[in-house]
Parts: sequence; C-alpha cells; structure tokens
Amino acid sequence: MKIQSHNEEWDFYMLNIDHKIASIYLDLGLKNIAPVPEKDNVFWISIAMNNPRSDGLSSQEESAKLWEIEDLIVEEITSKHDVIYVGRLTNDNCRDIYFYFGEEPLIDNTLSKCMVRFPNYEYEFGIKENDKWESYLNFLYPSPSVLQSMMNRRVLRHLEKEGDKLEQIREVRHWIYFKTESDRILFETKVQQNDFKIVESNFDSESGDYKLVLSREDSVSRDEIDTYTIELLELANELNGSYDGWETVLVIEGKE
Repeated sequence: MKIQSHNEEWDFYMLNIDHKIASIYLDLGLKNIAPVPEKDNVFWISIAMNNPRSDGLSSQEESAKLWEIEDLIVEEITSKHDVIYVGRLTNDNCRDIYFYFGEEPLIDNTLSKCMVRFPNYEYEFGIKENDKWESYLNFLYPSPSVLQSMMNRRVLRHLEKEGDKLEQIREVRHWIYFKTESDRILFETKVQQNDFKIVESNFDSESGDYKLVLSREDSVSRDEIDTYTIELLELANELNGSYDGWETVLVIEGKE
C-alpha cells in the first residue's frame, strides 16, 4: 500500500532471536513516517512450516510455497482492507507476517479465505492494540550497526556488478556530521590514532552541522568494510555525531 510521503525500501537482514537464527524482511522506508497514529494496531499471522531447515529457517524445497502463501495473504489483505504491510519474520520453524491497521474489521475473515487454499498448513493470528509502532521500530527494524552493514551490502553489490576487486587496497572516504565543533575535534583526535586522514573539516551551512570527511587506504571486502564503518558509526554516536556513509573508487584487476 502506498502512503503519502513514503518511499518503499524493502530489504532483509539476519539476526539471532533467543539464540536462534532469524531472517527479517521489511520496508525500511516506513521509518520516515512511523508511527502512523491512525494505524496503531498490529495484525500478525504466524504460519508453521512443514519442511523447515534444521536451523528453523525456510528450506529450498518449501520456500516457493511459503512465498505463494505470503503473496496471496498480502495481496488479499492490502486490497480489501486499509492496512500497511510492514514485513515478515522467518524464525523457529515459522513465517510471521505483520500489518498495521486502524479500526479495520474482518481481517481475520480475509485471512481464513486465503488459508483455505493451503489446507496442509497450520497457522495462528492475533492483534496487538495500541502498539505505537513498537513492533516495527523496536523489533523488526535493524539496529544502527546492522543497518550500516545492510547499506554496505548495497554498495558492494554495485561495485561487484562493475567488476570491482573488493580485496584491493584503495582510498575510502567517510562522511560524519556533528552538532558541536568540540565533538568533531574530539572525534578527529581519536580517529587519527587509527591512521585516518582529515580530508575536510568545516561548518556545513546547508545542514547546520560540523562536517568531517575522513580518508584511509583500506580494502572494501565484506568483513573489513563492516568492521571499520561500524567502528566509526559507534564512535560518532558516542560523541553525538552521525555517520553518513562512505565512498571509494572502482578498482578492477588491481587498477583504479
């Protein structure tokens, strides 16, 4: 369902819930408008998998059927009711689907009509009233470090598509913004101890923040990029700053 001032941004990530691996697929773009006061109740559906993997996630053999069930539920409920589909959780042998709604009646009837088509699947559903979007913001939505890793993954996919050799050392630049000059100066002092160079350090009149651009020679392999970007993000957060991402040059066959 399209919502005013909302651009859909679907993505997924992995995590552990109660020591069990889980996969969450959600619309990150809803963060920009959440909470939506007129749609403050959660309608959730939990479908028990018939052939899950040993770790509780969906198996290759069953994934197509689960997608078929989910697609039908989402299509029928969003077309017949004024709801917002926010995402799904796969964990502990179940596929859980989440919607937000206001005073919409008979959603359970629509769900029942969908599940009649899949008699071999057991399911349950429920409603959490006055959720205030906590299920989305505090449960489904990724932590800052996980979100950074997801953003890294997007950039790496683009680089790989262009033929980039991610392991090659090259200049990587980072952007960080601070509310006070003193916080920025303290951040500069700390990161220079880790061989980061200051490329730009000034007041950004457009944003009203103190801007800092850093540079260091690094690989952008999946493990390494997560390690140092998350370190910068966490240090920025400690000093009331905001890490705003990175960029690098394209390296193919060891040449820029």
